[in-house]
Amino acid sequence: MFKIEETAFLARRLLHQSRILDPAITGLCTVLRPPTLVSSEWLQDKVEKWNQDDDVFQSSFTANVVFIREKQDPVTEISPDSLQVLQEWQSNVVLTTVDSQRLSEGPYYVQSGVIHTVWRLFSDTHEAFMTATIPRNEAFHEYRNLPCSNGCRLMIGAPSKLYTPKSEKKPLDGLRISVKDNIDLAGIKTTLSCRSCERLYPPKDTTAAAVQRLLDLGAIVVGKTKLSQFAEVESPTADWVDFHCPFNPRGDGYLTPEGSTTGGAVSLAAYDWLDVSIGTDTGGSLREPASKQGLFALRPSWDALPMEGVFPLAVALDTIGFLCRDVDVLHEVAAAWLGDNNEPNISVSLRDLTKITVLSDFEYGLGLAKRVFDNFVSRLEEATHVQSTMISLIDNWKQKSPSCDGKAAQQQTIKAIKAFDLWKNTQRFRDEYQQKFGKRPYVNPTIRLRWYHPPLESTADGQKAALKRKEIFKKWFLESVLSVEAPNELTTITVAPISDEEPKYRDVYKQGPWMGGNGFHCNFLSPLTGCPEVVVPIDQIPYQSRVTKRQEFLPIVVAILGPPDNILHIQRKLANSS
Repeated sequence: MFKIEETAFLARRLLHQSRILDPAITGLCTVLRPPTLVSSEWLQDKVEKWNQDDDVFQSSFTANVVFIREKQDPVTEISPDSLQVLQEWQSNVVLTTVDSQRLSEGPYYVQSGVIHTVWRLFSDTHEAFMTATIPRNEAFHEYRNLPCSNGCRLMIGAPSKLYTPKSEKKPLDGLRISVKDNIDLAGIKTTLSCRSCERLYPPKDTTAAAVQRLLDLGAIVVGKTKLSQFAEVESPTADWVDFHCPFNPRGDGYLTPEGSTTGGAVSLAAYDWLDVSIGTDTGGSLREPASKQGLFALRPSWDALPMEGVFPLAVALDTIGFLCRDVDVLHEVAAAWLGDNNEPNISVSLRDLTKITVLSDFEYGLGLAKRVFDNFVSRLEEATHVQSTMISLIDNWKQKSPSCDGKAAQQQTIKAIKAFDLWKNTQRFRDEYQQKFGKRPYVNPTIRLRWYHPPLESTADGQKAALKRKEIFKKWFLESVLSVEAPNELTTITVAPISDEEPKYRDVYKQGPWMGGNGFHCNFLSPLTGCPEVVVPIDQIPYQSRVTKRQEFLPIVVAILGPPDNILHIQRKLANSS
């Protein structure tokens, strides 16, 4: 480790490079692949662009400037004006030959002539990460823990993006991602935010299939993020016993971040050096944190990505997706990650959209949030040339739904599906912990309540009945609301708000553990129907903070849902309507 002023860095030796410089050379270094003639304009433009585009590179790295070429390349000539610039930078200039293209341009550290890559270390000020990770080798496919801290804060390492320029083969090269800690990463433990799990199980041997696909596309995992235990619903701060809940950077800093992809959303909202957070969604675990942190989120169709290597909270509802801050990143990652899979309609045009349905069941009151939402719908109508229609799902269901054992889909379906799977999928953990340590594992209050005092529906028969209700509701929703007549058809989308109108704080004491899954919530539509859903931030509204005693702001987001097997490829234009 080393520092440049107050900025910390980590140097890692390049395993494929032997000593290519004079052993007397030690210190900061910039590697360049120059044209045949190096002009001052080329040199200054290159360094200026790197200063703007890369958060690792800074001018201090020009202490040593190394021009490299391969043996078959023409000899490099440095113009007199370039030499003048290098002299002004007080650079030690080196020209050398390398054997291959594997040494990229960018900032490096040289120790006795041996080149090391440079990783900038960032402090986890909002306590979003469970662990920092770093690749074991240059393939970036197996990881180890990065044991760095800044006092009481983890330090997260991020490599220079100059090392990995994007290519057609690897369109996500250099993309920095965090991974929720219910998703396996080879070489790293999966703790599920449970100290007993962390104690019992060793690091994983393999990476979850969906994350491996991202690694193959060039993404780099910088750490695993905190989640509510076993990805179940928990309310901060009292329900978060084993590990402390991350801090939402929005508003006054003490609003609830929601879960279960809590650390993923917090890290992305707090740290501009992170590009994407990978998480899971069962009944809102990606979309709720996106609403609290003001982020984009994509929950793909239920079976769009493989779930091998992901802890199953509720198999019939779980899916893996991601969060990001930028609509272009949303589009690029979705296209690369899902493009060759089960979301084929990536190029369909807005002209196919014939209906926008606004769901009145989830409407805001009469305040500023409603005006913001209504304005978004108006701009969406302008962008698509489609007039919106407002309906009540509950009223339509009551009038037109088929028999469902006397129960509406909104009553207990989500809870019944989740509760039985949570017990069943953690049975092995309980047994193995008891066998190894001779005692019952400790789990947080919400999990303890669900395990040992489950709802009446938490049986195989209760789940079977709930899954039947789910399929009945799905069929009704696709036919009656989305008007799906053919596979891969996108003619209707639904739009609904999912943000809070008032602040929800993390320091409120409740009567007992949080028990979600009841009633009928906007977040339940995509899990019950298997439809893809995208969350789009559209604005923010003011509130008077009881913490800072001044005006702060809450993010406002909308949820847009379309038929299964569509990637919501129109997301870019939909987002531009905000």
